[in-house]
Amino acid sequence: MGCGLWGLLGLVVVCVVFGVGGVFDFLWRVVPDWVWAGCVPGVVFTVLYVLSCGGLGSLVFFSYVSSLVVGLVFALLCYLFDLTGGADVKGFLCLGLACPPVYSETLSRNVLFTVLNVPTVAVVCNSAVAVLAYAAYIVLINVRKFRLCPESEKIRGLRKILYMVSTVCVPVREILKRPHKYALASVRIGDMLILRPVTRIVYRDPVEELKKYMEAGVLGENDHVLAIYYIPYVTCMFIGVLIYALTGNIFLTMYQLLKSLL
Repeated sequence: MGCGLWGLLGLVVVCVVFGVGGVFDFLWRVVPDWVWAGCVPGVVFTVLYVLSCGGLGSLVFFSYVSSLVVGLVFALLCYLFDLTGGADVKGFLCLGLACPPVYSETLSRNVLFTVLNVPTVAVVCNSAVAVLAYAAYIVLINVRKFRLCPESEKIRGLRKILYMVSTVCVPVREILKRPHKYALASVRIGDMLILRPVTRIVYRDPVEELKKYMEAGVLGENDHVLAIYYIPYVTCMFIGVLIYALTGNIFLTMYQLLKSLL
């Protein structure tokens, strides 16, 4: 069996795993552990690809080891500093272990380009496209609705830009219906409204908080509140993996295209 086929099989497995995980993350913001178990055959195919296409000491081997290290570092940082959910941590580990470095030889004369085509690095760069699309979607919602939230009156200057990109103004009934997608961005103590810093908001069950406010007569189902909208990053990773499978690092592809046109 040709070494290229091992790489293709590895890519297929990674795409399927992140595709299934992306659906779970998009709908419920939770990815079952059995989904990540699907990475095991991907690891086998990728290791066979690395050994048969390059061997120890080759650029393919360097790219795979680099991807593994980057995946481990990202996973460790997310876990230690509680930057993301557990599914994202497992996603980085899966990327580092199972995503084959099929583009490692593409731009081997340029060290920077070679590093950017390391699988985990390329997928993270590609997933940024989806993350930016989500951020744009949130901004579009806030252009119309941000002023409906009483919290908006307390936000000025650069802070307003930060909150408009990372939080969304939604009705209480929406959060009660889909609590797994939101975390409240403010605290109400009597008539006082205190904003939570965006960078320090951690997951709390918003239903419990909202019911407490509703029982106290502070909020009603039709009132709007400011909330963090959890971006389903595993879904974004899936888009990043698909782009990687088709063209490698999308930013390098765009650079090459522009270079050829100019």
